[in-house]
Amino acid sequence: MSEAVAKIRKVFTSYHDGEVLSAEESVKKEPVQVLAHDTDIPLAEVGYAIGLTINLGNYQSARIDISVKLPTPVEDIERAQKAAKKLATTWLAQEEQDINIVKQQKVQTDL
Repeated sequence: MSEAVAKIRKVFTSYHDGEVLSAEESVKKEPVQVLAHDTDIPLAEVGYAIGLTINLGNYQSARIDISVKLPTPVEDIERAQKAAKKLATTWLAQEEQDINIVKQQKVQTDL
C-alpha cells in the first residue's frame, strides 16, 4: 500500500489591486493500492497537478491548486498516473464545492 500526498493551495485575491486577501496551504493523504513490489527496489513517483480560479464577485477571486504525488513501482506507472489524476480532480471538486457554498452564503447575506 502506498500513500498519495496532495498539496492544496488556496489564494483569495482582489482584482482592484491584486492584493492577496488570504492564502492557505494544506496537505491531504490517502492510501492507494499499487502493485506488490520488492522493497529493495526504489519506487518511481508520478504526479498530477490541476488548478481552478473561481470568480467570487465584488472583484474578488479564489484560486485552488492541487498537486498529487504517488510513489509506485515502474511497472505500475500508467495505473498510478490515472489514480493520481482521479484523486486530484476529486479533491479539486470538493474544494470548489466548499468555496461555492461559502460564496452562496455570502450572496444571501448581502441581499
